[in-house]
Amino acid sequence: TGWPVGPAPSIPSFAGTTNFRLHFPNYNGVLSLSIGVPVGASLYSDLSWNESSPIVWLGTSITQGGVVSRPGQAYVSRLSQSLPRPVNNLGLCGSCRLEPGLAYWLTKMPRVPSVLVISCTENMSVDQVATNTVPFVQAVRAAWGKSLPIVLVEPIDDTPSWLHGNSTYQRPQLREALNGAYQTLISGGDTALSYVTGSTLTASADDVFEELTYEGVHPLDRGHALIATAMNSILLPLVSSAPRDRLAIDTSASPPTLLNDQKNFTPISLPSLSSFTTTVTDNIVWTDASDLSVHGRAYPVDQLPQPFARLPSKAHGVVTDSVWSLSLNSAGLFVSFESDSSEIWVN
Repeated sequence: TGWPVGPAPSIPSFAGTTNFRLHFPNYNGVLSLSIGVPVGASLYSDLSWNESSPIVWLGTSITQGGVVSRPGQAYVSRLSQSLPRPVNNLGLCGSCRLEPGLAYWLTKMPRVPSVLVISCTENMSVDQVATNTVPFVQAVRAAWGKSLPIVLVEPIDDTPSWLHGNSTYQRPQLREALNGAYQTLISGGDTALSYVTGSTLTASADDVFEELTYEGVHPLDRGHALIATAMNSILLPLVSSAPRDRLAIDTSASPPTLLNDQKNFTPISLPSLSSFTTTVTDNIVWTDASDLSVHGRAYPVDQLPQPFARLPSKAHGVVTDSVWSLSLNSAGLFVSFESDSSEIWVN
C-alpha cells in the first residue's frame, strides 16, 4: 500500500506542523501519487509558494538531474528552494538541440519566465550549438520581448573522475561555439543576455582535486551543490529586478515544419490512470498528490498528457521524438504539503 518516507520527527516533544517537499523522479514518469498519514493526523496543501513568473531552465542530462543520489539534490531542485521564483526544469538529456519545435512550445507557456537559462553541457552537439543558439534566442525574443533576461551557461570545468580520470571531452569546442553565438547576439543589439563561464560554476570547490563528477561529466551531489551556489548568486539579482509577472507578446506564429526524424513518430502507449488504484488501509488516510501543491509544471495540468509531465500534449509531433519521450519524465516537479504527523506514507 505504500512506503514510509522521511525525515519524520520522532522525538517525544514534537508538536506543531512540518512542511514537506517530495521531489518526483528525474528519469521516470509518475502517473499516480498519493500521500498518506495516520487517522487523526492533519495533511494540508502548502499555500506558501510564490506563484510568480518562473525561471525556466533548458539543458541536457545534468540539468535534468543526472546522476544525483536523490531528486532533491539536483541543482535545479536546490535552486527552487533558495530563489524567490518557481523553477521549471526542462533538462532533456542529450536531446536538447535548441531546435525550432522546442522554441515554439517553450514560448507557448502561459506565464512568461522571469529568466530563461540555457545550459550548454558536454553531451550537446557542437554543430547544433553553433547553428541553433542564435535563431533559438531570436525566436524567444520575438515571442517574449527584448527585456527578458537570458543566461547562456558554459559546460563545467574538467574535474578529476574516479572512473575515467581527467578528460576534456569537447568542452573547448562547445565553449567556442556558445561564446560565438553570444558575441553574435550582443553585436546584434541584444542587451539582456548574460554569459556564465564554466570555471564560475565550481569556483567554491575546496581544491582542484575535489571529486565533483563520477566520469568527468555528470556532477555528483557535491558538484550539483556547487553549481546551485554559483547560479544562485548570478540569478538572484536578475529575478529580484524582474517583474512579478511578464505579459506575453501576442504572436500567431504557426508550429515549425516537422524535422525528418519526427515524421514517422509512433505514439507512446501509456496505461490508463484508471488502472492505478490506491488501497486505503484501516489506519492510513490517503490524499491524491494532485489535490495538494504540485510545483515545477510549466503548463496547466489540463494541457498535459499525464498529470506530472513537462510538455503539453500538443507538442507531441512538433518537438523531436526523444524530447517528447523525455518530457514524460517528471524531473523538477515536487509536491509540497504540511502535516503534524510524525509518519508520512507515499503510494
